[in-house]
Amino acid sequence: MKILAVKADKIGSRIIRWGLDEPASHLAIAFKDCATVHSYLDKGVVEVSTKKVAAFYKCVAYVDMPVSDEMVFKDSLLSKVSGVKYDVPSFLYFGFCAARKKLLGVPFPKTNAFDSRGKFICTELLYAISETYAEMGGELILFDDKSLAITTPMEAVETMGRSLNVPVVRQGSGVIDLSLFLQA
Repeated sequence: MKILAVKADKIGSRIIRWGLDEPASHLAIAFKDCATVHSYLDKGVVEVSTKKVAAFYKCVAYVDMPVSDEMVFKDSLLSKVSGVKYDVPSFLYFGFCAARKKLLGVPFPKTNAFDSRGKFICTELLYAISETYAEMGGELILFDDKSLAITTPMEAVETMGRSLNVPVVRQGSGVIDLSLFLQA
């Protein structure tokens, strides 16, 4: 299982990356069975084929997340998040904060004023990942003082790497071919 920080060539991804000054605009979870879970703006949290994701996104960094039984983990994760709606007000506030940071130098707040429990932006999937990991006997240390609704995709991947004590894989300034993850 891999936690991916990805980007797309579309205008929305470019604006997000510009505002964040980061190479990634989105977070996704790829599984060995060639399925990927992530949160779409119009569909909420969904499971799609990694091949479909690879056609749209480019991976800029990832972390391997060791779990004892990946399919049990995925099923448990999906039981918590499948169909959960996208948190549009939270995303818009996140965008506002990114623009404020980029244009005025105002740092990101610790919380998202418009965070809606029961709805997710992509980085909030880490809440469900952490809960599922704990159910399987593991422990993740995310943030003590910061909401995941105001966390960037790169921060999320780096936090997972630190918490799991595993390296974050990057390809310099390039991208990592997602088709590598299709070799289950």
